Amino acid sequence: MNIYRDNILLTSVAPESSSVLRQRKNEYDFIQLDFFVDTYVDLQIGDRIYFSKTNSFYTLNSKPNVSSTPRNYRYSCRFEGALHEFEKVQVFLDTVTETKTYRDYSFSLTGTAKTFLQFIIENLERAGYSYELGTYETTEPVTIQFNNWNVREAINEITGTLGIEWCMVGNTLHFKKVSSELAYVFMVGRYNGFTSLERTRLQSKELYTVVYGYGGTQNLPPRETYDSTTLFENRLMFPGVDGESKLTNNVELYGRRETVQEFPDIIPEYTGTVQTLSSLYTFTDTGIDFDINEQLISGLEPKVTFLSGSLMGLSFGITVVDGNTITLTPITEESGTYPNATIKMTVGDTYKIYDIQMPDSYIVAAQDRLRQATQDFLDDYSIPADVYTAQVDEEYLRINEIELSLGIMIRIVNEEFGIDNMYEIKDLQRNINNEYKYTIGFGEKMPSGLISSIKNNNFTQKQTIYNINRTMVTSNEVTNIIGGETPTWEQL
Repeated sequence: MNIYRDNILLTSVAPESSSVLRQRKNEYDFIQLDFFVDTYVDLQIGDRIYFSKTNSFYTLNSKPNVSSTPRNYRYSCRFEGALHEFEKVQVFLDTVTETKTYRDYSFSLTGTAKTFLQFIIENLERAGYSYELGTYETTEPVTIQFNNWNVREAINEITGTLGIEWCMVGNTLHFKKVSSELAYVFMVGRYNGFTSLERTRLQSKELYTVVYGYGGTQNLPPRETYDSTTLFENRLMFPGVDGESKLTNNVELYGRRETVQEFPDIIPEYTGTVQTLSSLYTFTDTGIDFDINEQLISGLEPKVTFLSGSLMGLSFGITVVDGNTITLTPITEESGTYPNATIKMTVGDTYKIYDIQMPDSYIVAAQDRLRQATQDFLDDYSIPADVYTAQVDEEYLRINEIELSLGIMIRIVNEEFGIDNMYEIKDLQRNINNEYKYTIGFGEKMPSGLISSIKNNNFTQKQTIYNINRTMVTSNEVTNIIGGETPTWEQL
């Protein structure tokens, strides 16, 4: 394996058998490189290696451990992938005005998945890195408050807010799950895929059987007082179990375990488009199917927030000439007054209306979205989580010429554990010298609709007469092992 400094070959080393690639989805990606050399090599932070199996460079971010003997020097190095490089780059927003450029580390930004992906790539490029813009989910615009984040923190916050996944493939960053499926069935048994399979029940994962779901507080009619002194803010709710804003599942199995989940972004709302412009401040949108003047809330000024265009992320108070013609109230900030001759509305810009009482049909639609979000949460958290670790059969991979990688979907069948499903590889350890020696971790199941369609594909299953004896060892119903004893990560 070649070690480079400033893209110049520094030395070549022969990895020991203990050298491995270790990856966990969105958490870590590094190569533990152990080797002997006859002559001392002064490795420095920033030295790099290239691993062809992942098509990625790995960087030495800390000094290696070195031991000296009369004959040679033994090195133990941790070379880290791009995931760890993201922690080195701060996220800034540059605002360019006619007179000055402002650089902020604490700011709000409104956009879609595409907007934020481009923004992250720009920050990486500013710091001298070269990453490609990958694929992205189609999402509704949201506003995110950045607060002194590095790139890795920002990516996690963005994707968490948008409810999407992200991944790196080579030097391409995706705000979308990018995966492929292997057309092979993995079972425990010689030449069947796994030499051992271990199941661990995650005791740390929350388990909830009763979920109360509440939405945001905007665009709702004022809440009535229950006495003469207290006025509570209204909040979006839906008619669920017992007429309350709640859903239940598996109460009879695991007892009553309650939680309240807030979804503040789910509110009754109208998304409009600027169709014609009358002036710098006035536009018309014939798509508005209600009279804004009749939906005003006492004490609140109606507002619009732009979702696209040069005014994206800015909010303006409005007056309504008629149901479809809206006039903005200009705002003045440190960087200038908006709209202005340069930063202004254009036909096609999209916006949302806030601080009005939306018509009943919009409230019902928001309740449906809230109910679905609550159901999605309940589906995830009303069943105890199981994770699996498998020692992969080297001969099975060699015979079928299979190469595994993080994010690949594989079909796993095991009668004792009651599983026959598609799973994503979320943990992976691969020996550097033996390309077929893996340990993998998985656990999250695919949606049932997708499972059915994938199972209908032409999977290849190579069975043999001789199988490893199948036994089950149960320890407090927490850990189960089938096949031989599964080595730990450190033993490989």
